[in-house]
Amino acid sequence: MDANQGLDELASIIRSQKPRFRIAFFLSFVGGLMLLAPMAYMFEVYGRVVESRSLFTLGMLFVLLVWSLAVMETLDWFRSRILRLAGQAIDHALQEKLFHVVARLSLLRGYPFHHQAVGDVRNLREIVSGPVMGAIAELPVALVFLCLMCVIHPAMGALALMAVVIQFALGYAYQQLVSRASLQAQKLTYRSQGLADAMLANLSVIAGMGMFASVHDRWIKLYKQSTLASLDANLFGSGL
Repeated sequence: MDANQGLDELASIIRSQKPRFRIAFFLSFVGGLMLLAPMAYMFEVYGRVVESRSLFTLGMLFVLLVWSLAVMETLDWFRSRILRLAGQAIDHALQEKLFHVVARLSLLRGYPFHHQAVGDVRNLREIVSGPVMGAIAELPVALVFLCLMCVIHPAMGALALMAVVIQFALGYAYQQLVSRASLQAQKLTYRSQGLADAMLANLSVIAGMGMFASVHDRWIKLYKQSTLASLDANLFGSGL
């Protein structure tokens, strides 16, 4: 299997979850619109309720507000559940193919090569079922809110748009700076784990050839490098 064929199969597996993604995006859009309920409640309270001084109207508005918030939380729960099911389905679809790829790479490289592959699939599942996909699903309703702010006052919309641009620039810079350190730490960790697995799998042969000390020293060096790289990446990320 070449790289292009593997990417095509991965894209096909992800496309198979399109119905779930559509439902999740729809629930995010409807649930996001429910955030307008508190604003509408305050408008009505300082408008209709203050003028009429009607406790019944105030009570009904409060009931509608609570109902809207309850619907929003329910939709958010269903969206998270759907995205989690999509991530699990993608993970299950990749399991069998992952086994064959890991076995082939282990034979070619001479040591077990499962940590990186399993970690990549886990990262993909977490992206699909985690906050990243949730944030992407909320982009349409965010555009609606931005347009609404522009309608209320152009200056307010301009400030909101400026804040979005600044936040995006900071996020991109953070990703570019921290991802390099994290990727280097991850590579060193995978190499350290792979070497440890190979050493344990061939321990009798390594000991019989008198290479245990040198292999052990090499593993200790990789382990220390991966630990220091992980600490540096975490400290750098927390500093930003």
